[in-house]
Amino acid sequence: MVNLQDYFEEIGEGPILFCPNPGNAGDSAIALGTFQLLDQVRRSCKVVRWDDDFDSTGKLLVYGGGGNLGSPKYEEARHFIEQHHLRADRMVILPHTVRGNEDLLHQIGENVDLFCRERVSYDWVQKHVASSNVHLADDMAFRIDVEELLDQYGRSKSELVGRIGNGVWLSLLERIPLREAKTTDFQINGRLGITALYQLMRCTVFQGRLLSAMRTDAERTSQNGTLGNVDVSRVFEYGVHPFSHAREATVCLLAYLDQFDRIVTNRLHIGILAALLQKEVDFYPNNYFKNKAVYEFSMQGRFPHVHWHGN
Repeated sequence: MVNLQDYFEEIGEGPILFCPNPGNAGDSAIALGTFQLLDQVRRSCKVVRWDDDFDSTGKLLVYGGGGNLGSPKYEEARHFIEQHHLRADRMVILPHTVRGNEDLLHQIGENVDLFCRERVSYDWVQKHVASSNVHLADDMAFRIDVEELLDQYGRSKSELVGRIGNGVWLSLLERIPLREAKTTDFQINGRLGITALYQLMRCTVFQGRLLSAMRTDAERTSQNGTLGNVDVSRVFEYGVHPFSHAREATVCLLAYLDQFDRIVTNRLHIGILAALLQKEVDFYPNNYFKNKAVYEFSMQGRFPHVHWHGN
């Protein structure tokens, strides 16, 4: 397994063009872990979007980690790689889950370093790449020092209630045609926000310290969670850049999870962040191998309070 801090200290000097993988608050945590790593190795970076039109000739490009190469419904990582891998001096694809994409894997060459975050993806990529460099490394969210982050930027329960309530209000205001959203607005889907508030209040009034945080999107399974389930990764979907948005999404997510003692989830990054918070976690599969593979590679034996439930 590659130490990514050592890796970035050895790949030469010069600025980095960093493209965070878009998505929900779990992807914000991945982005935050990456921003912090680049800061640790004192590498300056310019953030680009996956669909930006720019000249990548001779540049060092870094595409953020995630699961974007693991599902045919996502196109961002594939588009970015296809657009730039031939022109870039070096392209680094941070720890990803990969399945399918055989044609893309055959295209990429020796100037591409592709990191996988578990062994199933690693074996698959090794089978299909022609000449790129393939490595194993933990998901970038494992790099976050959750205690330091909460000590410095943490949100109390009352602050969380205010943050969620304000986000719901902003999302309602957005429906007024005369109002323009500001880049600093942290909006929250109304239904999701109200459910999240209900669970916080339930935790306070009834001392119910169990959170069901099962996913409700395309990777959901037949286990949909209990009444009052909160797909909390979607609640704090503030974006993966700029840095302040990735940090705020991650801080709110951590502070929310920290209100509970036991968390039931099939969201990978809810499982990871809850594990880092030393919570009891009942961790379930998503609709393909991702959760199980990451659990076996990065969590099994390391976090005894994470309990795997699935084949």
